[in-house]
Amino acid sequence: MEFSEDGQVRVGPAFRAAEKAWMQGVAHTARCGVNVIIDDVFLGGPALRPAAGGSVRPAGAVCGRPLPA
Repeated sequence: MEFSEDGQVRVGPAFRAAEKAWMQGVAHTARCGVNVIIDDVFLGGPALRPAAGGSVRPAGAVCGRPLPA
């Protein structure tokens, strides 16, 4: 994982493999009946949803005030 001077985050294939394994574990937990909330905005976004499998219900949140750039 790399953080650039302008705040961008870059991840490589090793991170993506670990992230996918993590999400599969979370998905298994959900399939066992535990309700989970996943904040997928930071690094994966909607691209991770297929890894979860099953029923995924996207939700959104709006910040009450502007965030610094």
